[in-house]
Amino acid sequence: MSINVVAHDLRLEGRTPAVTSSTLSFEVDEDTPIQHFLNRCRTIAHEHDGIDILSIMAHGFELQFAGEVLGGGYGIQFCHELIRLENVDLFALLADKVRHIDLYVCFAVAVSPDVHYLDVRHPETGGVLSDDGDELCRLMAIRSQASVTASSDLQAYRGDEGSGPPIFGHSLYTFGDMNFGEWEGTVLTYDSSGDIIDRRVFPTAWRTPDREIHDPRLESRPAGY
Repeated sequence: MSINVVAHDLRLEGRTPAVTSSTLSFEVDEDTPIQHFLNRCRTIAHEHDGIDILSIMAHGFELQFAGEVLGGGYGIQFCHELIRLENVDLFALLADKVRHIDLYVCFAVAVSPDVHYLDVRHPETGGVLSDDGDELCRLMAIRSQASVTASSDLQAYRGDEGSGPPIFGHSLYTFGDMNFGEWEGTVLTYDSSGDIIDRRVFPTAWRTPDREIHDPRLESRPAGY
């Protein structure tokens, strides 16, 4: 019987959801080769007749300048190599192993302008930082032959109810297992052909100047946010 899997990159602060009879969970970090993550998923799929839902919990990359967020969708901070357009083809290793992938990642499908960067002391190291979260998620679906769901906006999360006072955002997360609850913002689902088969719009989260993320369902959005 297939099983659900949660993979949590520890750079996203919070307690990894506990293992249950229907869900296995494991952790990765900046030292974990992405090949190790893929191999572990393949092993779990073999042992449980497939993975029903693979949930990836991680930070999404966003571009900031002078304290302002200029755009997101520059990839996913997951494992040592990260998940980027340059290596998303590796998800072909999960083909026929996973039915669906949920990306609990801020700005996962956002599309922002490419950024040209240059070190004046070492101009040969310059280049272009490409951003296309939509294409990243589309290719992930095609390569893995699984449907993929992700959002173009901030995602709020907290500790499970009953585990202690909920704490929002990405800091001081000590009470209860991570629980992303409902999606925030514009959420897209891609099928295994890379086509968008579902588009939903939810209330958007917001970030205070101290970078704490707030859930719009539990707190009214203040003016100016």
